[in-house]
Amino acid sequence: MKKLLLSVYLLSMVAFFGYSQSLSLDHEGTPVPNNGNVIYPGEPSSALIEAHIGVTNNSAATLDVMCKKVEISLIPGSNNTFCWGGLCYDTLIYVSLDPEVIAPGETNTMFIGEYKPKEHAGETIIRYVFFDRSNANDSVCFQSLYQAYPLGIEDQKGLAALSKAYPNPATTQTSFNYVVETGAHATLVVRNVLGSTVKEVLLAGSGVARISTLDLSEGIYFYSLVMNGQIKSTRKLVVSH
Repeated sequence: MKKLLLSVYLLSMVAFFGYSQSLSLDHEGTPVPNNGNVIYPGEPSSALIEAHIGVTNNSAATLDVMCKKVEISLIPGSNNTFCWGGLCYDTLIYVSLDPEVIAPGETNTMFIGEYKPKEHAGETIIRYVFFDRSNANDSVCFQSLYQAYPLGIEDQKGLAALSKAYPNPATTQTSFNYVVETGAHATLVVRNVLGSTVKEVLLAGSGVARISTLDLSEGIYFYSLVMNGQIKSTRKLVVSH
């Protein structure tokens, strides 16, 4: 889709926080609760981090579904846009100009959230709201957590690095090589796509961390190295039994 370069700033005229009676969301088949979080990881050097979501019409009528973005927390210097209704919009466009027409029982997968870190590390949070054009209170939303962290970094006091998980996809267990600063409080945190922590392992010095995946449902997870309260790196883990 071509970029629609618009310089007009659209202001929201309606509050879009009503609970959805007609619409629901999913991320790669995993239901996303209204106002839930979905993690989209990358690196500061990533040219583009994309968010995708499925929007389902659970009503008995065809709906003209609009999309709105709300910038919750931005990393300075980064850039974000979105695509919906057959168009990709400029940074300063916050509400789609056209809807996606979704038939009863149909799931639309045309939404794309686009985030460009532009070499800036950190987490940007953007809420995307989908609503019926004829009834803005009939809405559903989710927070996209764009996490741009380096794969392994060296700070002023020492190393903080985490390898790729192996094996990945994992069936019964997976392992990670790590190095952390001596004396630092460091953990390996595994979260599901909604951001909930499902595993947490304390790390010290350097070595190999192993975790069982037998108790995890099949799907996509994200594992992060957290040192002294700061996320140092994040990668994707697939569990397949």
